[in-house]
Order: sequence, then C-alpha cells, then structure tokens
Amino acid sequence: MMTASALPLLPADLPTSFRTDGNSRISGPLALAMLRAGLIREDDLHGNDDEKTLVETVLTRWWREMTAPLRLFKWNLHIQIVEHYQFDRNTPVFCISVQKGDIPQRTLALRVEELEAECTGFGQTVVAVLYDSLSYLPEVWSPINVMRMAESAYWGGNADENGWFEDNIGCGEYASREEFLDDVGKESLVTRAELLNGMPDWLPAAKRVCRRKHLERAACSTLGKDVIAACDRIHALAHSSSFSIEPWSFAVDVQADATEACLFLRWNDADSLVRILDDYMHGAYESGEYMECVAATNVSTTPQAVHTYFSNVEAMLLMAKAAEDLLLLISTPASAGDPT
Repeated sequence: MMTASALPLLPADLPTSFRTDGNSRISGPLALAMLRAGLIREDDLHGNDDEKTLVETVLTRWWREMTAPLRLFKWNLHIQIVEHYQFDRNTPVFCISVQKGDIPQRTLALRVEELEAECTGFGQTVVAVLYDSLSYLPEVWSPINVMRMAESAYWGGNADENGWFEDNIGCGEYASREEFLDDVGKESLVTRAELLNGMPDWLPAAKRVCRRKHLERAACSTLGKDVIAACDRIHALAHSSSFSIEPWSFAVDVQADATEACLFLRWNDADSLVRILDDYMHGAYESGEYMECVAATNVSTTPQAVHTYFSNVEAMLLMAKAAEDLLLLISTPASAGDPT
C-alpha cells in the first residue's frame, strides 16, 4: 500500500550508497548549492559527466565516511521530490531509511537488572540517559515511544483506560463505566497494567533518579564502570559547543506515522510492546498516512541550507555512535524477528 506520503526504500543491495530520483529539479540546484557550500572537492569535478553523477558521487562518499563507525544502525540516504501537500514540491526531501529488514531489536532486562542489583535506581537512571540520546536520532521504537502509541491506539490519547472512561462518561453519552464497556465491548478493553505486566513501572518514563557521584561510588563491576563512562561521553557530546541539534530534529516532519524505525528497544522477549506496535501500525496502514522512512526533511537548495543539513546529520551520527555504545552495554539481542 503506497500513498502520496509514502516514500520508497532503497534496494537492500545498496546499503551505503546515495541516489536522487534523476529529476533535474534536484540535481542541478543541489550540485550548485553543494559547490558553493564547500562540500565538493576539486577532484570531484573531474570524471563526473553531469550534475546527477556529481551529486551521487560526493554524497555516497560522505555518507559512507560518516556512517562507517556505526555497528547496529545501518541506514540509507536518498533524495527526491515528494508530491505531498506538506512538502515544498520545489525543494528536495532528504530521506533516511533503514536497510530493508534490518531494524535492530534489543532487550534491556538482563543488563538493567544487573545494574539495579549494584544500586537501586542505577538501571533506571542509565535508561533515562539512553532515552535522551535516542531522542536526537530518527524514529525509534523505545518503551517510552511505544507506550505513547498505546495511549493513542487504546485510550484516545489518555495515559490509561481511566482517562478514556472519564472522557466518554464526561461527555454525557454514558452514565457509567459499565454502560460504556457494554457498548464498546468488554473484550476490547486493554489496560495499562496489562501492557506493563512483567516490566518495571518506571520503564515508559525512566528518570535520572541517582546522581553520578553516587553511582560512581556504587559501581563495583566492569559493566557499571563502563556504563558510567558511556553516559559521560553522551553528556559531553550533548553539551559541547559544536553539537548543533535539538531533540527530535530528525523526527518525520509531516502528519504521518513512520512504519519503520532505526531501533526496536524492548524490556524482554515476552513483553507487550510487539502487540502495541502491531495494533498501532495496523491503524497507520489503514489510514493510508504513513511513511516508509525514519526521517524526511525538506532542504532548500541554498548553500546555507545544504551546509546546515550536512552539519546536523553529522551531529546526529555522532550521537548515534555514542548512543550505540551505551546500547550495546545495557542491552542484549532480542530473539524475535520482524516487529511489524
């Protein structure tokens, strides 16, 4: 099912290459903007017969260099004109997508429980740091984000079923919860407690409940010490003067759901997050408003806009590497296959 807002994936056999759609509306202005922004080297001007080839050569090299340090995150980049009312049809859209079928799935329970055994709150604090680092990346299916999907899919945007009851009873159409449930069907009720069964209550909204000095004194294992060092690197990067982006800078910037993600982060293989994701994505496919990419950004073909986008992507990829380092310490591979 493809819609006007759905963007095509790159072929699986092009894991680190770049393409345009061949339209001169993209290649010519983009090549000129890249040249004026200082992104094209002198030797790039030799051996490339046209603007399209030049753009593809330069961006393929850049993308490969920038993503080479990543181990879990395997992303593609392409550019196209999107015929959709929420995009400017006169400027290219830079799209990041995961390699087909290559959404890494990780579980937190084993390592986080080890950290909690060293110091109560250690695991939660580190998960909160991980969530913060992942907020700079494109679409991520983490417990905090998937539970937000649950709020939309099951409870009309409320935090749980109680808010959903209150909304429907408060409008005067139903006199009681029982009357409301008789109408919608009790078998359709999904409770927050049911979804969180087997997971810590704090998981969907982990907070930094321990100070660094306290954790440093409490850490008695190599894992604990390595995790603190990884968190320090994330903090240093996020607060460096050269780090140019804000959280959610690479969120899909249209009113559509992303049907892929650069990571599916779970508590364990038996949690309810797959169920939530399946139900939510079913609704996205039915609505027709979805995008098969993890980030889509309109970029004007001016030297400043192109340079800014490149700088922002480079900052995001640095954070991706830092987040990946922490993720590999505090998570283990999930056993499940395709989450959707």
